[in-house]
Amino acid sequence: MGNPAKIGKTDTIGPNQQTGWKYPYQPPQSKRSNMIIKSIKWISKSAEEAEVEISDGNFTCIAFSQPCNVIVGEHLIQPLHVFSVKNAMISDQSAVGIWNLSDTKLERKVISEVIDITNQVVAVGDIHMVIDDFLPRGLEIGNIIEFECARIDLW
Repeated sequence: MGNPAKIGKTDTIGPNQQTGWKYPYQPPQSKRSNMIIKSIKWISKSAEEAEVEISDGNFTCIAFSQPCNVIVGEHLIQPLHVFSVKNAMISDQSAVGIWNLSDTKLERKVISEVIDITNQVVAVGDIHMVIDDFLPRGLEIGNIIEFECARIDLW
């Protein structure tokens, strides 16, 4: 296997370029996610800050939310948001997932499938995420990519 395609400043696509970015992202009806709020761990109720556990029944993701105005059992339609992506590359892994990089921070490692190049949407199972940073050029729908990020947010 060759070297993975890493992100580079001159070889990127993103929302600030004319890529047809549509916001807010609405997944096609046939690709609606099955994300359900499983639990809420309040960081500060007065500031409405929480860590929210989201699951599709197979995969789980802990996302930061502020203001947190969801309830346990609620189904989400909008994707989560991924911030401060680093080490993004096409992956030679076939198993997708979301892993904590730290017990005390919100940093994550994600291996996901590209489902929408124009809007930079990836999925881990039915957990959909919009990447708010740049992705490597040359991606195709169905590619598996991996990256680390500072945080995943629920808006």
